[in-house]
Amino acid sequence: MRTSISIMFILIFCSMLPAQQVTLWESWEDGNWNENPQWTDFNPDNEPNDCFHVVEDVGHDNNPCAEVRHANNIGSTALYTSMNCGGEFSIDLWIHKRTETFSIFKVGVTQGEYSQDHRGVRITVNHHNEDRNWYLNYWDHNINEGEHNQTQIVYPDAWMNLSMSRDFEGHWIVEWRDEGGEIEQIVEFDDTLEELDNPHLFWSGAGYFAIEGGSYIDDIIVTIEDNGVPVIVVVPEVIEAEGSSEHVLNISNEGDGQLWWHTEVDAEWITCQPERGVLEPETDMDAFVLINADGLRPGFYDEVLVISSNDPERREILIPVTLWIQAQIIHVPGDFGTIQQAINNINDGDSIIVAPGEYIENINFDGKDISIIGNTENPEEVIINGNRNVSVVSFLSGETEDAVLSGFTLTNGTGTFVGRDRKGGGIYCNESSPTLTHLIIRENRAEVGGGIYCYGSDPSLSDVVIAENQGRDGGGINCEESSPVITDSEISNNHAGWAGGGIYGGEAHPTLTRVLLSYNVSDEFGGGIMIVGNSTLSLTNVTISGNEAGETGGGLLVSVNSQAAIESGIFWDNIPQEISFIQIDNDVVDIAYSDLMGGRDGIEGDGAVIWGRGNIDSDPLFAGDEDFNLTAESPCIDTGHPNSILDPDSTRADMGAFYFNHANSVRFDKNTFLTSFCLAEAFPNPFNSATTLTYSLPIMSQVSICILDLTGRQIATLLDGLQSAGSHSVEWNGTDVGSGMYIVQMETPGFRSVQKVILLK
Repeated sequence: MRTSISIMFILIFCSMLPAQQVTLWESWEDGNWNENPQWTDFNPDNEPNDCFHVVEDVGHDNNPCAEVRHANNIGSTALYTSMNCGGEFSIDLWIHKRTETFSIFKVGVTQGEYSQDHRGVRITVNHHNEDRNWYLNYWDHNINEGEHNQTQIVYPDAWMNLSMSRDFEGHWIVEWRDEGGEIEQIVEFDDTLEELDNPHLFWSGAGYFAIEGGSYIDDIIVTIEDNGVPVIVVVPEVIEAEGSSEHVLNISNEGDGQLWWHTEVDAEWITCQPERGVLEPETDMDAFVLINADGLRPGFYDEVLVISSNDPERREILIPVTLWIQAQIIHVPGDFGTIQQAINNINDGDSIIVAPGEYIENINFDGKDISIIGNTENPEEVIINGNRNVSVVSFLSGETEDAVLSGFTLTNGTGTFVGRDRKGGGIYCNESSPTLTHLIIRENRAEVGGGIYCYGSDPSLSDVVIAENQGRDGGGINCEESSPVITDSEISNNHAGWAGGGIYGGEAHPTLTRVLLSYNVSDEFGGGIMIVGNSTLSLTNVTISGNEAGETGGGLLVSVNSQAAIESGIFWDNIPQEISFIQIDNDVVDIAYSDLMGGRDGIEGDGAVIWGRGNIDSDPLFAGDEDFNLTAESPCIDTGHPNSILDPDSTRADMGAFYFNHANSVRFDKNTFLTSFCLAEAFPNPFNSATTLTYSLPIMSQVSICILDLTGRQIATLLDGLQSAGSHSVEWNGTDVGSGMYIVQMETPGFRSVQKVILLK
């Protein structure tokens, strides 16, 4: 049964005069007093910051205001009131036992003046839990239940939320009533942790409290009922999913009180139906956890589903949810007749395996981060012929490094029209950053970028041959406002009608490591490389030899506020000079630990030269006219930068693109960079159940070989220990994992190599 009993507030004011100590009531009724209230902390010498408190422990004998209540009040309800004389009126009220009703009024205090509006809001707290207390505090704007729960109610002259939360068993009902007694709004709580944030209480300024600027509010009734103690049990405790799927959670109440529960999860790919529920004692229900993998990349996902309830022992239950999305693998011509048809039918993270043969088509990745794999051991066997139509391959829609093209020969492309020029005969890359590996880009032509054109892009190229391409600006590569990273590659025998036989860069920032540039020709500027217009160029362990420019810059031309940094490189036999400037602005070449034909005099022009340590002017003693490996007598052996990474034979870095192996005096021919020195391609790849990984060590080394999934999670360790010098192999059996693409990672001190393998089942 609900009982509502009114308690009239003790209203207090203070003034500048300490003798003025007055107690005010809203109206004069039976039970009022006219006696000294026995203030506990009044200090006439500390005005205007005095506070006047009536507290229970003063004792009834000495304080006529303590323990004096309406005759119908339940129990020994303690009332504590206070006022801050230096500002707005504040009231603190403790409410004990079961049911209390009290009112909120607009109260103003000035020095010697007191005002009160008698219209207000009455709050009824109907509490059936004997051991619970409510605390209402106007100064802090809170109602607290115990030490944990709070309800923000009102503060004069301000919008305030009614925000309630609780930490005990029971059901909440909050009623908003207008002055006519009509219910404006009812909110019921079936959840221990949910908060009620609306509606707002507002002091209208016209003498009443309003709800969202609406009608006058007369009553706020909060009802709390004890319903026993629920006990929640959830089965299963873990959800493991593969792709889009549906899973059942059984939620049961094994207690003697009503159970309220609800779910929360951050991941958009997880939903629970229903999201919340109520269970009577000794009942259960099923909730369905729906996994939607649409639009997610293949890989491993890990989230937590949180189930909150009013079970006092298990407020939150955490259900781990794991999702594995298997990549789709499409075969050409097995599943689709052309590569483009396959692209059109797959999603991000999927792969296309292309069989050996010639494919006369022009392909567009269409913004998809997919892998298209030919033959990484022999790219000559899988040819994409552009048929002199447009670019052979296009990346035009923001593809990332997860867009992979590997194991192809790209030929006979003529570029894509952009304005008046064709651009990117072999590859056109616009505002994209694909991964290009194990490619031969040969015999393509376009006005801008005969082999490759990049605009606003950061592609990664490794184990790539760019040869015999033609263009006006950039026979091999043209990059504008781009930062390509090129490693273990060859750029040779390309031709530019104006500038940049091998590479042309405008407002570009290329980085080249272990790259050969040879026999490229430009009719005017920059036979090997030309950078211009605020460009920067990083060259590490490059060999630039035999390139020719009709005007200047046989090996490298730096112009228009551009800078080149060269370390452990070889510049030899370029025509008409190794390096030159066209001084239009501040151009800089910084060179160290490199072999430069002619020494410092091999650099011509008015730019700034930072001539670092370790530079030499000695014949590098290449193995042949087109073989740029070092012979055993080369002065470039073990004379590279001393702080750079050691060569694979664990000796100091050599100069140039190809290192000399001291361990067995093996010479590597110029195409050796198409495969790793230490880790050969897995065979077979793709594979059905097992594949063999072959690796070689020039000296005894600590070796680690492990398998990672596409998220970087390690799923297998094949080897971790000390191995002798020589050739070794290890097998990976993938019977315990699903189909898809995986990463093989090999690490030794000073060396790391990774490659992708594809498991088919």
